Amino acid sequence: AGGGTADFKKGLPEFEMNFAMLPTLLTAMGVPTTAYSVDLAFKGSSVYYGFQTGIAYALTDQLSASAGVRYNMAKNTYEGSITNVMVNPNLPALGLDGSMIPASTLFTALGDANTAAALADQEVDAELTGNGITPIFGLNFKVNDKINMGLKYEMKTKMELETKTTKDLTAGPMFPDGEKERFDIPAILSGGVSLQVTEPLMVSVGGNYYFDKNADNADMAEGIDSNTWEAQVGLEYAVDEKLSISAGYQRTQFDLKKGYYSGLSYDLNANTIGGGVEYLLSDNIALEFGGLYAMYEKKEFKEDLVAYEKSTWLIAAGLQYTIKK
Repeated sequence: AGGGTADFKKGLPEFEMNFAMLPTLLTAMGVPTTAYSVDLAFKGSSVYYGFQTGIAYALTDQLSASAGVRYNMAKNTYEGSITNVMVNPNLPALGLDGSMIPASTLFTALGDANTAAALADQEVDAELTGNGITPIFGLNFKVNDKINMGLKYEMKTKMELETKTTKDLTAGPMFPDGEKERFDIPAILSGGVSLQVTEPLMVSVGGNYYFDKNADNADMAEGIDSNTWEAQVGLEYAVDEKLSISAGYQRTQFDLKKGYYSGLSYDLNANTIGGGVEYLLSDNIALEFGGLYAMYEKKEFKEDLVAYEKSTWLIAAGLQYTIKK
């Protein structure tokens, strides 16, 4: 479970591209125009909630197996606006002297009601929701007192999102009301090994492999070359009986085509570093703090004058309670 919100106070590039063509279009129509302006705004969020339960069984003193299920609920929301589309036509016959005027007013004067309506102020307000169930299976093998190995497989989650739209663009709907699209969560194979190097120091390595190509996902329908993978390494050091500190690194690798990338959906290769602190308040209560910094690699399409890049900070705190016999 997880998610986030992005607030683009000046909109997205793909929103502005059509308006950027207005001066060229009007000039070709015999209305000399050299400039345009538009106020754009867009805010989107994507959140997945998960509720999980499972059981584990010791097959031998060293080998155990587990099975579980997770119920997933997805909710994506989109809000945006396009207002104040202005151009500076210079056509004395219509009393236009090159001053900025509303584009809708100009196209109304030119007798193009459809384009005038498309350039009027408009808003977007849509919500996509859906749910799905993930079966989960795992194995754990304790080689000896120092080495432990684990393997987990999460099956593909079939998920269909339905769109509920209250406002949409008049020129061409971005989010058709009632539309249903598949957004499957891909199957995931995860594995890890931990080594107790010394009494206070433990080293762990692991990885995740996402079977993206086998998932029916509208976001990835046209843009995935090969499956995604992640590799991790971590260290945990017990300072004393109550205090432990940890640090880790993760590499995330995507292999996506140009067609996948848009302002609404994109993924970037990343290097992530993190750290944490755990302090035992009692035998069954632990206070935990953690943080990470994800450094995403820039993806640029020079022919389109578009680049995607970002960085992310995350800070978390928790209180863990363990029930003991």
